[in-house]
Amino acid sequence: MKLPTDKYFNKYLLFHFGLLVLAVVLLVVVCFFLWKQINLQSVVDDSLQTQITNLQNQAIKQR
Repeated sequence: MKLPTDKYFNKYLLFHFGLLVLAVVLLVVVCFFLWKQINLQSVVDDSLQTQITNLQNQAIKQR
């Protein structure tokens, strides 16, 4: 069995470290956009609920 040389091992280690960094960055970006989308949906839901409440109050006042 051939043992890896230091040069090969350093390239192997650097390559896998780079893949790990890339995976972590990708995970952070995906989580950020999911979090942003969830917060945006929450704001829209709150706005719609406020509009519904206002319309219901106006309908009650007109009776």
